Amino acid sequence: MLEIRVYGGRDANSKLYEDSGNGYNYKPGAKTTIYFNWDDRRQTLSMGKRSGILGMILKRTFQRAFSCNF
Repeated sequence: MLEIRVYGGRDANSKLYEDSGNGYNYKPGAKTTIYFNWDDRRQTLSMGKRSGILGMILKRTFQRAFSCNF
């Protein structure tokens, strides 16, 4: 499980990048990215589809954690 922490106060965008962690396989495309968007006015966290090819984790579980400073 991967925890995503959100600290409110303004809109924000982020990217989760994953590769095998060793070697140069990321160069021909063995990597994945997932984009996140925080809309502070709506208090909404959006997650895009995973793009890329890695062949490691087929399904990922996320847990959201929000700060109390909203």
